Amino acid sequence: MISSADEFANINSLGSKMKEGQSYYFKQIADLRNVIMIDYINGGYDGGNYILEKQQDNCYYLFNEMTGHTTFLKYISKSKSR
Repeated sequence: MISSADEFANINSLGSKMKEGQSYYFKQIADLRNVIMIDYINGGYDGGNYILEKQQDNCYYLFNEMTGHTTFLKYISKSKSR
């Protein structure tokens, strides 16, 4: 369960395991502001119709690289307003 930008950022700590083929399921349970880009994801991400607001306007992607049968459900992507 992901309820903060820090918890969202911790997805990056699983990157090496995901590159080796391990898949994970993540569920967002709150609006998240100022999130950083996730380098690698394998598995599922359920945004629960909550907002993911990027930390920087020049960061075009929330998820840089995906593999396997990665699935994204119900999240609202926004850029940080100036």
